[in-house]
This record gives sequence, structure tokens and C-alpha cells, in this order.
Amino acid sequence: MSKITFKSVDDKFLVEINNKILNRIKNECINARTKETGGILIGNYSENQSIANIRSITGPPKDSKQDRHTFRRGINGLMKLLDNKWNLGQYYLGEWHFHPNSSSQPSQVDDNQMKNFAKDGLLQCPEPILLIIGGNQNKWDLSVHVYTKTNRTTLTKI
Repeated sequence: MSKITFKSVDDKFLVEINNKILNRIKNECINARTKETGGILIGNYSENQSIANIRSITGPPKDSKQDRHTFRRGINGLMKLLDNKWNLGQYYLGEWHFHPNSSSQPSQVDDNQMKNFAKDGLLQCPEPILLIIGGNQNKWDLSVHVYTKTNRTTLTKI
């Protein structure tokens, strides 16, 4: 199965996502029409911890709030799902988010939220990934970022 790889300029971060997962994200975006949507990224790391492999995603949990310019991901069902994935060696890796008919670049709200996630010890993910898909089904725009408590690193498709 073909996959897309993103990496940071300093090669510190590499993220891989296969086309099947990416197509699922696109379908979630098409179904959301003109509303923002999103979910979480689930996967694992390579043996040497150098590559994050996105293995699955969720759509928006039922308690999510969606409108044309905002998305607030809910939490319904995620803890049970993540517990089950943990037993399979897969973990919370971060978030994905859709900006309909717009850029895939993160907003200040996105940046602040992801930095807060990096600080949140309960997530056990000190470097969460944010995958943003913008545009529409005629032309998708994709960006991938890794956050720490204070910084955002933008990855480039290779």
C-alpha cells in the first residue's frame, strides 16, 4: 500500500500515512460539506522511534461541535477506543482537522490547542501531530505539524 511521508527540515520528525487512511480523511471532509470536522490520529512509532506511523483515524465523536469556521472535538468513545488500541501497540498520535475551502495552515487557535495537548500528561503524547486538510474535493491541501509545549514544527512532504 502506498504511503506519504512528511519530515522536518532537521530530520527529527517523520510521519507516514498510507493512502487508505488519507482517503478516509477526505471522505470525512466531503461528508462534513462546509463545516469543519476532525478526529484523532492513532498509530505507532518505528522501532527506533524515528517515524510516527498513522494506522487509523476517527471521525468526529458525537459530542463534537462543528460549524463553518470552528471545530471542537468531543471525547465520546475515545477513551475506550484508545484503551483497545493500546493493547494492540497503537497510541494517540495527535489530531486531524478540516478547513473547508480554505488553507491547510494552522490557526492561532489550532496552535494553542496543540501546545496544550503537548503539555497534557494524561494524553501521554509530548509531541502530538496535527494533520490539517484544507480546500475541497476539487483540490485538497494538506499540511502536517509536530508540536512541543512551546513550538510548532512544520513537516514537508517527501
